[in-house]
Amino acid sequence: RRWSPGRKHGGSIGVAAELGQGSIFVIRLPLAVVAAASTKVVPMPRPEDDDSARGGGDVVEGRPVRALVVDDAPSNRMLFSLQLKKLADFHITQAEDGAKAVAAVAAAPFDVVFMDCVMPNMNGLQATRAIRASGATVPVVGVTGNALDDDVHEFRQAGATTVLSKPVAKATLHAQLLDLGLLPRSAQGDDDDDAPKARRLDVVP
Repeated sequence: RRWSPGRKHGGSIGVAAELGQGSIFVIRLPLAVVAAASTKVVPMPRPEDDDSARGGGDVVEGRPVRALVVDDAPSNRMLFSLQLKKLADFHITQAEDGAKAVAAVAAAPFDVVFMDCVMPNMNGLQATRAIRASGATVPVVGVTGNALDDDVHEFRQAGATTVLSKPVAKATLHAQLLDLGLLPRSAQGDDDDDAPKARRLDVVP
């Protein structure tokens, strides 16, 4: 049997059913063909898209990404470095506190700095302020277990490009590196054996 309600807006809805076999529902709508819009949509720029804030464009063509990982816990530094190694070809330098991070940035160019917040001698906020005061424009990614809005805002006010909350998932790290222009858009971040490995890992004494 077949049932069809009254037409509405020039269309129809119907159903064909057979006992023991099932039902078929049919919706018919007349749709006009609309010419493609000529309006060009221009996205609003974001602060993280500013080349002056991230060191400028894609910086990884033909060489490893130079990353500084700053954390007072050796296990955290090692884990974060391993996460980076699974995403791209990294030249990783490690520092155990903010003072050594500031010295490392002054001594060598980096494409990105991953900065812990709570550390002895000089914490991440103080180190980030010192890096910005030196005139360095390297992206500083704050990495903190203090995920409250006020804590994140304070890190940003200190000069951090962005802030990630611990523990940092690999997908989140991958997305952040893409946003900073440090990975090609084709990078998938898959956990396979063919992923590029870091060429070097230095520890600032």
